[in-house]
Amino acid sequence: DACVMKSDYVLKKLEWFGDGIKRAEEIAPYIFDFSEPCAWNKFYRTSFIKKSGIEFMSLKSTNDLFFSYMTLVQAERICVCKKQFLYYRINNSKSLQGSSGMSSTDFFLAIKKLKNGLFDCHVLKKFETSFYNMALGTCYYNFCRRKEEKEFKQFYDAIHGYMLQDLQMEGYIPNEYTDKYIYYEMHKVMNLNYDDYIEFE
Repeated sequence: DACVMKSDYVLKKLEWFGDGIKRAEEIAPYIFDFSEPCAWNKFYRTSFIKKSGIEFMSLKSTNDLFFSYMTLVQAERICVCKKQFLYYRINNSKSLQGSSGMSSTDFFLAIKKLKNGLFDCHVLKKFETSFYNMALGTCYYNFCRRKEEKEFKQFYDAIHGYMLQDLQMEGYIPNEYTDKYIYYEMHKVMNLNYDDYIEFE
């Protein structure tokens, strides 16, 4: 149903996936971690996509996160193709990814939709380890992209004020697949207001 293409940029932890064809349940602890949420590094069976009814979100950025991850969850067979079929240009400051999406919180809307989708399909518990790891990592990535002081403060207040709370991550405990540095950085953001965080840093 789904095949993820091997790439140094988009395939983060190939060793976690291993070899062969897998069911979503077999890679549940890291299903959202071994690959980036972009759709262009994946092949799908057309009949599978049509049957699933999963669509891209109407967002300016991060519109592929829900589609890419929800299709992996629903796929009965997932494999990794070790041949590269594309070359992705990075560090392009004029691209949407590199510029106009900087002030956007679209990524948070995508994460919430994914969580709601997992809940509606009664599989949130099964995939929650990987979901929370991905959510933390995505928040942290967007957190680090804010360079200007005003924008950084606004984004900090959003993460501290409602984002992590809305995702109900207060009781999350790190596991073997969690980046401990990201966990503790986001834990500080969750528990410190902006002024205290700046003083702490």
